[in-house]
Amino acid sequence: MVGGYGAEKPADEQVIALIDSFKTEILSHEAAQGASEVEVLAYSTQVVAGLNFRVKVQAGPHQLNVVVWRKPGGETQLTSVSLIE
Repeated sequence: MVGGYGAEKPADEQVIALIDSFKTEILSHEAAQGASEVEVLAYSTQVVAGLNFRVKVQAGPHQLNVVVWRKPGGETQLTSVSLIE
C-alpha cells in the first residue's frame, strides 16, 4: 500500500534480530512496565525514505507496537514504543 503500512506478517529471523538489537531500549521504555523479555509476534512495513518496521511484541503481560526506521544506508533507529490498548 502506497503511503501506508502493508499487511501484517508473522515474525521472521530478520525482524527478530532487529528487535533484539533494541531490546534494552524497548524494555527500559515506560510502556514495557518492568518486563524482562520481548517476544516478536508480527510486523508490517512501510516504504518511506528507507523502511519503517512496525513490530507487535509481547513484553511481559503487555503488547507493544515498536517502530524501527531503517535508513537508506542501512542504519537503524528506534523511533517509537507504545502500549497496545
